[in-house]
Amino acid sequence: MSPEISIVVPFYNVEPYIDQCLDSIRKQTFGDFEVLCVDDRGRDNSIEVVEKYVRLDSRFKLIRQDENRGPGAARNVGMRMAGGKYITFIDPDDWVEPDLLEKEHEAIVRHGVDSVWIRFRRYYEDDGRFEPAIVQAPAGLVKLDADIVTGNLGSGCDKLCSLPFLRRNGVEFDEGIFHEDLGYVFRLCCCAGTIYQIPDALYNYRQRKGSTSTNAYAGSGRMLDMLEGWRRSLAFLRERGMFEEKKEWLLRLYESHFGLYLFLRPCKLEGVARLRDFLREIDFPAAYEPTGAEVLKAVAGCGKVHCWNLVYFFFLALTRLHPNRSARERWKVWLRVKFRAK
Repeated sequence: MSPEISIVVPFYNVEPYIDQCLDSIRKQTFGDFEVLCVDDRGRDNSIEVVEKYVRLDSRFKLIRQDENRGPGAARNVGMRMAGGKYITFIDPDDWVEPDLLEKEHEAIVRHGVDSVWIRFRRYYEDDGRFEPAIVQAPAGLVKLDADIVTGNLGSGCDKLCSLPFLRRNGVEFDEGIFHEDLGYVFRLCCCAGTIYQIPDALYNYRQRKGSTSTNAYAGSGRMLDMLEGWRRSLAFLRERGMFEEKKEWLLRLYESHFGLYLFLRPCKLEGVARLRDFLREIDFPAAYEPTGAEVLKAVAGCGKVHCWNLVYFFFLALTRLHPNRSARERWKVWLRVKFRAK
């Protein structure tokens, strides 16, 4: 008989942590699940820990890959082999509260949505400190919009989803690049429409030195990986005829999760060229340009811009990438209005 929930746990060199992760899953108050532990060919003894749980509990299964392919590919392997009605992902250095699955399953069945979200709290390994969960969406049924999506585009681990829904829409993690969660969550949001947000913090997200997520923002190569993820999401929208409907979401997410990052870490010439190409692909910043009447009104009533608004200065610099001079000048005015002092 197929399990109700499939849990995918990809692992790579996490021997000190994976026992706590798997133990927290085994202690769930909801018991109808399977755990697919996907070996990403690490060099430590993590696999021996996993094999212990496979022997102890028939719900735990070990999937071995032939080579190291990264967390995105490992999660996709688990997703393709999953047999449950619903699926969730847990990173091997994190752990969950005992009632996680029970609350997620009750909510997704009762409300008939394709995805249920929980809140998570950060645990800082260096000093043992917990950071309270940030409220990114109101509790209950939530109709997704640009604001909600922008605030939640970070992790695929705090969401329980209908597995047929993901397969039907072709929603998977990006492979071969860092920031593999971004595209998965964005495409999930574009297809789901409405989700249910559980207000409880049921997932403990470990912050440790040397983890993939900690190092994912270092270097221009990682920045270009993020840009590649956006390009794949753009292709996803166009293939499904959703580009015009969700174009604003893509632009807003670019601004929030990518624009400021580029401003703080100036990219190399190769990065600038790829950035320019991508902006042209999504007609940016033309989608944000005001009408002629709005420009005249802005010129007459523009206030003083905050001196230390880094986002403003980034976008001001970004206008230089736009090939049309008239559009550049109009957008500069719009920026002054948007970021003027209150």
